[in-house]
Amino acid sequence: MHRILLALDDRNHAEAAAWWVREWLRHDSRSEVWALYVTELISRGRLSGPLLPMSYEKEVAQGIHQHLEREVFRGFQHRVRFLHKVSPSISEAICETAALCNCDTIVLGGRTGGGFWRWLGAGIAPAVLKRTSASVVVVRLGTVKPIPLHGPHRAG
Repeated sequence: MHRILLALDDRNHAEAAAWWVREWLRHDSRSEVWALYVTELISRGRLSGPLLPMSYEKEVAQGIHQHLEREVFRGFQHRVRFLHKVSPSISEAICETAALCNCDTIVLGGRTGGGFWRWLGAGIAPAVLKRTSASVVVVRLGTVKPIPLHGPHRAG
């Protein structure tokens, strides 16, 4: 059985990555998916909380869930579980959830970082790669054709 953690961010990147995962579900009837949306807690002095109100974050998570369930994962809903977590570190939440669910592949939707931040290795994907032993696949917007998933991959 293949277990996949699909880490969701905004709707466009979530959808691009979800289409890849849908293709894997279509080709492997034993695959299971955990779709995770993380609300990041930001520390502001003595106060910490989400950057945007929690009601908004829940609404965004629910909207992504409904859209993916209706449009992308139609026919595969019984093999996809949606989770919403709140954490001070998105990459930590992704790795912890992957470990708890025994996922062997983590799929991230993301944009290409540039300039100074790319040079520093900043971003979710590099942080996840450092913290997990699972295979990691980063799907960029505009990436059209999913690669076949025959076994573990270690790609950045």
